[in-house]
Amino acid sequence: MHIKKATIEDFAAVNEIYIKARQFMKSMDNDQWGDVYPDEATIRSDISSGSLYLCIHETEIAAVFMFTKGPDPDYTRLDTGAWLNEDDYCVVHRLASSGICPGAAKYCLDWAFEQSGNIRIDTYGKNLPMQSLLNKCGFEFCGTFERIEMTWLAYQRIK
Repeated sequence: MHIKKATIEDFAAVNEIYIKARQFMKSMDNDQWGDVYPDEATIRSDISSGSLYLCIHETEIAAVFMFTKGPDPDYTRLDTGAWLNEDDYCVVHRLASSGICPGAAKYCLDWAFEQSGNIRIDTYGKNLPMQSLLNKCGFEFCGTFERIEMTWLAYQRIK
């Protein structure tokens, strides 16, 4: 596997992965992304800003994720708990696997950590697969914060 930046030519494939991810989430009683998130505008913005990445297995997209330098406005404060540090950090958002290659999501998070050594990420309380993945990848639960009338779980991994 390897990581590369997404281009506008990847839009349809990326959108399809997100559609399948939303369906999977719903099947797990997880409404984190609802029916439309990430929407077309968000995907296009991530691509044009150079922050959308693809995990490629052989010639197919195994996973997709947004990776960028902080600060992230949602991470300015936690309602409970505390971040592990206040050093410069990067964030991962909108991680989704296509399902073609086990371990692709872990590969993405490990790659992101190699780039920064200080990663912040969040997930919804009902997203048990993501919580399990974050624990498996060495992220520590730091606390919670409120966004769009929902409670989010904040995680961080540092060197």
